[in-house]
Amino acid sequence: MRTKPILALLIGIGFLSPPLATVATLQNASAGQTEEKPGPEPSKTDWELLFPEGEGEGKSYVITLCQPCHTLERVAIQRNDASGWRSVLLRMNIRGATLYEEDMAILIKYLAEQFGPNQPPLETPLDLNKATIEQLALFPQLTKDEATKILEARKRKAFKDLADLKEVLSDEKVAKIKPFIVVH
Repeated sequence: MRTKPILALLIGIGFLSPPLATVATLQNASAGQTEEKPGPEPSKTDWELLFPEGEGEGKSYVITLCQPCHTLERVAIQRNDASGWRSVLLRMNIRGATLYEEDMAILIKYLAEQFGPNQPPLETPLDLNKATIEQLALFPQLTKDEATKILEARKRKAFKDLADLKEVLSDEKVAKIKPFIVVH
């Protein structure tokens, strides 16, 4: 069969590109080793609040492999089971992402656990005067006690602006969740 020569020809003239890097080489690059990591350096606000650690390397894979093409919010607002996430990742491959089967397995496991169909939907920005305890619990940096304090403060008096939140949470916590919340 002539598959290999045709593939070599297509790669040689630029119609197809060979896989550029694995997650390991991208992570090595971010540690200061040989290759450069593509895409913008994620800010803590972009992903720290929307993506829980979970088990294993799933979070770092999402950041490394998904963020170069689109925002992480686009990932965080979706809710899919394992087969749904597999379909999403296969579409990404068709559109030019380079995802190896072992990378996909890690991504699918993490995404199905953290952003599965049983998780409440993430609304961004989230209105603090309407948020439920389940919605506030989606922010991994908020403890259950902090989420409860927000709801208790809101029962006493509706939030007029985000500055009111500083009466309940530390300035650091408010700064971390500020991009994802509003007050109406």
